[in-house]
Amino acid sequence: MQENEYPFESGIRFGLRKTGVNPRDMQALSTALNFKCSDGGIDFVPAKTPFTSNFTLDWPFPQLLVLQKLILLCERTRISEWDSNLGVFVPKITDLAVDDVWDYADYGDYVVLCSSGIIIERAIEGMYTSYTGSRMPNARTICDFKGQMIAGNIPGWYDASTSFVTWGRIGTIDFDLGQTDLSATSRGAISQQAGYGPLRGGGVLLKVARLGDVIMLYGSNTVEMLTPVKSPVATFGFKEIFPFGILDKGAVGGTKDEHLIISSDGTLYKVSTQGTEKLGYKEFFANFAGEKIQITYNGVANEYYISNGLRTFIYSKGGLTETGQTITSGGVDNGVFECICHGVVDTNLMVTDRISFKQRSMKTIYAIEISAETAEQLEVAVDWRNAVTNVWRRTPFRRTGPHGVVTIPCSGVDFRIVVRQTNPVACLIDRIVVRWKLTDMRSVRGLFDGGVK
Repeated sequence: MQENEYPFESGIRFGLRKTGVNPRDMQALSTALNFKCSDGGIDFVPAKTPFTSNFTLDWPFPQLLVLQKLILLCERTRISEWDSNLGVFVPKITDLAVDDVWDYADYGDYVVLCSSGIIIERAIEGMYTSYTGSRMPNARTICDFKGQMIAGNIPGWYDASTSFVTWGRIGTIDFDLGQTDLSATSRGAISQQAGYGPLRGGGVLLKVARLGDVIMLYGSNTVEMLTPVKSPVATFGFKEIFPFGILDKGAVGGTKDEHLIISSDGTLYKVSTQGTEKLGYKEFFANFAGEKIQITYNGVANEYYISNGLRTFIYSKGGLTETGQTITSGGVDNGVFECICHGVVDTNLMVTDRISFKQRSMKTIYAIEISAETAEQLEVAVDWRNAVTNVWRRTPFRRTGPHGVVTIPCSGVDFRIVVRQTNPVACLIDRIVVRWKLTDMRSVRGLFDGGVK
């Protein structure tokens, strides 16, 4: 009986499947725990060390904010500042009560933070106070736009509601419109560079964030762009980008040039100065609905960590994978990515998507060859089923030999190859080869060459 060879290579570099109905033999992974995609294959993700161990995980807190001149630890009830001389975080303001992720506008020694309608100012001299003045609304989201502060979700500010965005006067936190006519027809007008307006698509404005030369407005019902306009007067114009919103305020992360977002139906999108791109992965993020989400960008590795406090995924240019650690936040300090993380990496696990060798008949796998760079042996098993209505069953795990080959006789119609490492160390897998035979040839006419070489 002829033995056939099925190489599984592109699926390793592709990462997790982008759709839950990925066609058979369209190479991708259904599980990729403690791995990440790389040019050389799929690589081990070593456990990260938190910037400080003196914290209590209270998802989505604490948040580590690495700013221009400061490093802050923002919790549910207090904000602390890193003292590099003492090597500890020093509490600066306490007795807070917030339940949403912190936003900020960073101006060096002067910083404005907000969460749950509470505004905190960090003065140039280093004093932290709760803002109680009348020149700025109790916004739920803020950002800086080239020295001009943008605030959103501002119920109680003049006649605004949760769908409104407002922009302050350049160089100050003064949002006072300075006008008497506040009718609907005047919304969007400016007074010395201050103005306001509602999302055209309605809903709640969850997040404002700079993107190049525009401000992105991420709402519950819509995603819109706020664009500077010079004529007939200097103000901002609104433009719809998506007719749908995002899952949560924290479902946005990235840089001034690129954002990663999770839409209201759980689909991952990339929004950049170059345009928008639908990435997929609804299968993994749809159940994030109703939960607090954090998307953290690692500027050193050029990858994102997407978490709901229970599961954390890694998105890089190669694709999507998962890590066993919970990452709440982080940033780059002196060329090093620092973060707040929790949990351990105890098992590397990779499971392919469905493989049928392009034949809907009984087949038998005899051996599997794993091409990997690692100091620890790998273990391999096979998931199998004889019909789409059957549940998947798994063979016992077997260790690979010194050359990466393991013999696992297993018959079925559909298969998934499972690879794990229970003592995780550096491990790069670049190729899997499955050796198999067709055991039921009733549907074959003429010569059979394996069909998938």
